[in-house]
Amino acid sequence: MELRVTRIINGLGPDVRHTIVAILGTYDAKEYIDRGIQVDYPRLPAKRGLALHIRELWKMIRLYKPDLLLTYNWGSIDAVLGAWLAGFRPVVHHECGFGAEESVRLKGRRVLARRILLRPVSAVAVTSRTLQTISVEQFRIPSNKVHWIRTGVDVEKFRPGLSRDWRRQIGVADNEVLFGFVGVMRAEKNLRFLLHAFAAARIPNARMALIGEGAERPMLEQAAREEGIVDHVLFPGRVRDPAVCLPALDVFVLSSCTEQTSNAMLEAMACGLPAVSTDVGDSRELLGNTGAPAIVPQGDVQAYSQALQALAQSTELREALGAANRRRCLEQYPLERMVREYGALYDAACGGLP
Repeated sequence: MELRVTRIINGLGPDVRHTIVAILGTYDAKEYIDRGIQVDYPRLPAKRGLALHIRELWKMIRLYKPDLLLTYNWGSIDAVLGAWLAGFRPVVHHECGFGAEESVRLKGRRVLARRILLRPVSAVAVTSRTLQTISVEQFRIPSNKVHWIRTGVDVEKFRPGLSRDWRRQIGVADNEVLFGFVGVMRAEKNLRFLLHAFAAARIPNARMALIGEGAERPMLEQAAREEGIVDHVLFPGRVRDPAVCLPALDVFVLSSCTEQTSNAMLEAMACGLPAVSTDVGDSRELLGNTGAPAIVPQGDVQAYSQALQALAQSTELREALGAANRRRCLEQYPLERMVREYGALYDAACGGLP
């Protein structure tokens, strides 16, 4: 979500000023915002109960008087209520996905809160067809207020033929097949399942790179030892620019138990990489509504292992799927289209202000 927001901010250009309030107080993503963009980063006081938290949000909205308030996911629903109390309009709410706690079933209390609080907003922007359906059918938001905007990827920055030097820096030989995940090691990414499937595949001359950081890393390092694959699993840490590490991979892998539209998978696709993903959210649509080996049932270790084996065994298959992924990015997921559609939605919500 944060990366998508920074790309929209950069795309809207220096004529738009932004005030960003991170509910959890973490502003790491600001390093991705262009220096020529005007952005304020006020901090909320430490949360001291729901009522006081909503009051602080209400006060901040009244203080900054934005032309348009943008809120993101369940974590910002209190700001929607704060806007209500401040008598503020317009609001555009964004739904980008769910955590592991809602991977199987949405929490009833959260659904009810969205039904009440989101009906009066100007618009709800969603990142997947799945979320569009959920917003209309479960959150009961009028369909004309729900806008599905496909995530965009910078197809010039992420493209085939980029340097593979990073591969050698982490000690992977040219004749090895390197599978790789890029992202935050959170529960919903289901990386323990990925390691189990990789171990079950027993692919000779293959490595798995889990690129990123997160709370689950110690558990995953232990899991690699338990699975007997510790010498075949790499933990290179966080890489600030994915364009450095993605070209080093042979296959991008995603094993999430809940996902809507993966930025990392789109970037890998734009680089001409094949991908293996669990069948969650809009992943099947991203990969061209294909089946195995690109898409496998969520939780099916045998199917995932077989997909890894198929791609490891055939250079031709990897090249064909990678080329198809690149074409889909060019045709359906360009960054400029995403920015243009968000800009039009925001402009309409605030009445066409200059």
